[in-house]
Amino acid sequence: MAGILAVVSTSGGAAGIHNRFTRNLAGTPLIAYSLKECDKARHIQRCILSTDSKEVARAAGLYSVQVISRPADLSGEKTPLVAIVRHALEELKSAEGYEPGLVVVLPGTFPLRRATDIDEAIEKMEQTGADSVVSVCPAELSPYEMVRLEGDRALALLPDTGGEPRVYRISGAIYVLRPALLLEQGKLHGPDTRAIVMKARDSVEVTSRYSFMQAEATVKDRKKDIFR
Repeated sequence: MAGILAVVSTSGGAAGIHNRFTRNLAGTPLIAYSLKECDKARHIQRCILSTDSKEVARAAGLYSVQVISRPADLSGEKTPLVAIVRHALEELKSAEGYEPGLVVVLPGTFPLRRATDIDEAIEKMEQTGADSVVSVCPAELSPYEMVRLEGDRALALLPDTGGEPRVYRISGAIYVLRPALLLEQGKLHGPDTRAIVMKARDSVEVTSRYSFMQAEATVKDRKKDIFR
């Protein structure tokens, strides 16, 4: 496979969670889950961590990962993921002349994503020749169950044709793409985007105290072999 770079990203805070990426989730720092699974993925050839936090950079030092620190204008929770990954690619090219064939984007807010999910996404990219591959999970609510309002009248958002398809949402846990898509078009997924399906419970993103506790409960259940 072409040179495959994984970019694990961290940015900003979360509602009610101080230092969320270095906070222990079931006994392990949140950021460590992404770094460990990245290291276990068979197809990842190089992994870097992009962060705007010195605390996260220090914590990552325990996991032998290269850290790229972002400048002030690329710090904070509102920094777009595209800008974070672009900065990492430009820094690697400027410092080392390194240009990967594929980029795997792994936001550090998904502690339940597995190495097997990462490998499946990369294999899908190689097998299909697509512009990009994204992870999806079953949508919590189907648009066929939604309504729009005209005054106080509830009208179906979509027509009821019977046998509605199962719908999914992009989870944000994994993006696999060719660097040119991001560098030239500023996108994480292109016109020909394929998907891998992850379980909803493995697609939890830690953005609040509630989702932190939800992810922690799943990790503890995994350790008890309640489900895998």
